[in-house]
Amino acid sequence: MRLLDVVANGDLIEISQLLTAGADPNFPDVLNGSTCLHRLAATGHVPAIKLLLDNGANPNIVTQNTSSSPLGIAALAGQIETVDLLVSRGARLSALE
Repeated sequence: MRLLDVVANGDLIEISQLLTAGADPNFPDVLNGSTCLHRLAATGHVPAIKLLLDNGANPNIVTQNTSSSPLGIAALAGQIETVDLLVSRGARLSALE
């Protein structure tokens, strides 16, 4: 199963297993360019987001088609804890412009 599919379930064990097996947390969806962080940013699933960041997910990655960032998505969704986490892990505030 692909990491992009698994993050939707928020199953930390399965996410961890895929990352340990070499799954790339920055691999984009071929349809819209979103990554795992993009998919989780609106949900506020902080433990899964931390796990991805701890395993190399880029907090500043943008989608290929809309240039959306995980930080921008989290802010629009009102996910304050996710916003704080992403900023603490290096997300650029300019992503909100």
